[in-house]
Amino acid sequence: MFTFCTQFSANNMTLEASQIKEYLAQPRVIGLFSHRNPDGDALGSTLAMQHLLVQMGHTAEVMVPSRVPAEL
Repeated sequence: MFTFCTQFSANNMTLEASQIKEYLAQPRVIGLFSHRNPDGDALGSTLAMQHLLVQMGHTAEVMVPSRVPAEL
């Protein structure tokens, strides 16, 4: 079952999906962060989001707060 999130909350700020869509309507510079000691899922989803944002015309940089395991 797939559930689409219609809100994003961070630091006591809640954004509706329509506000996010409006924000992303203009090209932006966006930083994407993974968690420490990332696994394949973390890296894959972060890189997929970067690819999507670049395809939409944004500049997106991936930042990982620790070394990426060599096997990945």
